[in-house]
Amino acid sequence: MPDITLYRANGSCSLVAHILLRELGIPFKGVVLDYSFKERRITGSQDGSLTREDYLKISPLGYSPALTVDGDIILENPAILPYIASLAPERGLAGKDPLDRARVAQWLAFLSGTLHGHAYGMFFSPDRFTDDEALFDAIRQKGRDKIAQYNALIERMLGGREFPVGDAETLADYYLYLFYRWGVERGFDMSPHKSFERIARRVEEKESVKETVKAEGKELVFGGTRGE
Repeated sequence: MPDITLYRANGSCSLVAHILLRELGIPFKGVVLDYSFKERRITGSQDGSLTREDYLKISPLGYSPALTVDGDIILENPAILPYIASLAPERGLAGKDPLDRARVAQWLAFLSGTLHGHAYGMFFSPDRFTDDEALFDAIRQKGRDKIAQYNALIERMLGGREFPVGDAETLADYYLYLFYRWGVERGFDMSPHKSFERIARRVEEKESVKETVKAEGKELVFGGTRGE
C-alpha cells in the first residue's frame, strides 16, 4: 500500500475522501487544515506544522483536499476519489463497467464543478466573482437560489432509484451525502428530495461514516450528535 497523506479541513468537501479512506481500510496520515472564515482561506495546519505558504506548495490554489501518494500530489475531488477507489478495486466504487464509470465521472464533475464550484462558490465566496463588495449579498443570494435549483435537479436525476449509478453504491453515493449534509447545515429545505435523502441516510448508517463525522467534530444529519 502506498504512503498516503490526506490534507483536509473539518466539515469541508474533503470529508468524502476522509470517509472513503476509513471505509476501505486504507492506512493514511491526516493533516487537519485550519480555515479562517474571516479571511475565507486556509491559513495552515491546526498543529502548526504547516504555514499557508507551505500548503500553497502542495495545493497552489490553497484548497482542500489534497492527497499525497508516495510524495506525488493529487488535487481535486474528481481525481482524488477515483484514485482512492482504485486501491480497493473489488468494491467497484468507480463503476463496474465502462458505462458506469462514465456515469460516476459525470456525477463527480457535476457535484464538484456545478453544485460546489458554481453555486456554493457564489454562496461561500462572492469575492471570487467580483471585487465590488456592494454586490456580495446579491451574489450570495444567487448562490442560494442555484443551490436550491440544483438540489431539485439532483432529485430528478436520481429518478427514485436506490443508487445514483447502477445497482450498487459508488463514489457518487458518498459525494451526494456531503451535499445533503451541506444542504441541511445551511438551512435549505431538503424535505422534498426523498431519493436524495434516502441515499444520504443509507450512507450515514455506515460505521465508517459515523466514525469520520465524529473525528471531524461534526453532527450526524439523521440523529445523534458528533457521531454518537
